[in-house]
Amino acid sequence: MKIKINRELFKSAILATSHFSSQKSSAPQLIQSIKLAISKEKITFQSTNLNDYFTTELICKTSEEVEFVVDTREIGEYLNILEAQEVELEIDGSHLTIIEGKNKASFPTLSSKDFPKEPEVSGNPQSLNKQTIKDIEKVLFSVSKEEARPHLTGVNFSIKNNEMFLVTTDGFRLSVVKRKKSFDIPTATISSNALFELVRLFNIDNNIKVIFDENNHNASFKTVDTSLTTRLIEGEFPPFEKVIPESQKINIVFSREEALRALKLTSVVLSKESNVVILDPQKDGLYIRPKLTNNQETTSFVTTEKMEGESFKIAFNYRFLAEFLSISKEKLIVFESAGPTSPCVFKIEGDDSFLHIIMPLRTEETA
Repeated sequence: MKIKINRELFKSAILATSHFSSQKSSAPQLIQSIKLAISKEKITFQSTNLNDYFTTELICKTSEEVEFVVDTREIGEYLNILEAQEVELEIDGSHLTIIEGKNKASFPTLSSKDFPKEPEVSGNPQSLNKQTIKDIEKVLFSVSKEEARPHLTGVNFSIKNNEMFLVTTDGFRLSVVKRKKSFDIPTATISSNALFELVRLFNIDNNIKVIFDENNHNASFKTVDTSLTTRLIEGEFPPFEKVIPESQKINIVFSREEALRALKLTSVVLSKESNVVILDPQKDGLYIRPKLTNNQETTSFVTTEKMEGESFKIAFNYRFLAEFLSISKEKLIVFESAGPTSPCVFKIEGDDSFLHIIMPLRTEETA
């Protein structure tokens, strides 16, 4: 069979779907690939890593129906190089051939007979609002990447006293958003992989419905032509409230952009053996410099809008500070600390809904 399709739309669907195929080389070939089901009105793209199940659709016209599984790693690259607005797909029993004029490439296919089915999800559909998506974006950067601690690899949602909390942590830093409850949700941790895709989907279609199926431990997100079902992450999420300091000894307000620039200047001379920067608040402002090595003298200065409390040096992992300052978009940052070894709090000036905590490092300079 042959069908014609918009190259850019086909490529986008292939790439989005491939995000949820298994990336493990030891996984069965079926789930390292994606399933294509072509009917008279549409092409359905499906993939899974057995934790997340992704489906999206494209409109097409054909008089035949066929299903197959194909490895998309080379297809995406091939489509990206082609230039025509429209390509032709030719499917026989063992290959998918992509044709652009006199250019063509064939890719082997597999039977879809044993491809895993997306689990059924039952529950009350609820609408996700734009603010919730923005809040998810705010906390995603501090999820853990360690598979050995799966309960930290997602965003934890919880409801307390009619307030909704979104929390992430990797054990070294913590991000918390607190909002008035906008929809009903059980206490659950949802994988960051699924939520990254959810944010992307929302930028395309902001009419997203969510269903939480507590009985089957799944959550499902749906638009008109796309669905994403993810298995809720098991394991108890740590009690984040215990990490948040109750009192502070210093309070500083500074420009995010100026601090990020000073941090980047400092990073140029960071030792390969040490990724540590020192924050040194003084009466005239905030000084940032690398951990002392070989008597180097490198200092970057940040003007402060406000400086209250004691002055003491604090050491941080450079990457943790840089990621927070890069991802935040607000103009002014509030920094609070109870001491050089206490959890340090970063907030947004004038916004009590968000806080970020970074654990400082112990060094000879800050002891």
